Amino acid sequence: MSAAGRAATREDERCQGPNALTCVVDLLQAAPGTVCLAVTPDNPQAAAALDTVLAVRAARAEAEQAERAAVRRAAQTLTGQDWSYRDAGTALVLSHQRIGQILADA
Repeated sequence: MSAAGRAATREDERCQGPNALTCVVDLLQAAPGTVCLAVTPDNPQAAAALDTVLAVRAARAEAEQAERAAVRRAAQTLTGQDWSYRDAGTALVLSHQRIGQILADA
C-alpha cells in the first residue's frame, strides 16, 4: 500500500465511531445542541497554538461585524446626501443591488 493510502487509512480509522462530544452527550442523556465541549491539549505549545487560532478567529469575526456596520453607515450617509445606489455602490465597491439590500435591512 502506498504512503498516501496508509495515511488515508489512518485518517479513516480516527474518524470512525463516536467522537468525544457524542460520548458526553450520550452519558449526560442531554438533548443535541445543549452541550459544549472544550478540549485543551496537555502540551503547552499545542494549547498556545490553538488559543492563538481561536483569538484570531474571534478578532476576524469582530472585524467583519465592524466592517458591516461601517458599510451600512456609509451607505446611509451617501444615499442620504442624494447619491444614487449605483454611485454609492461604486464608491463602496459593492453593487447597487447590494446597497439596496443593506439599506432595506437597516
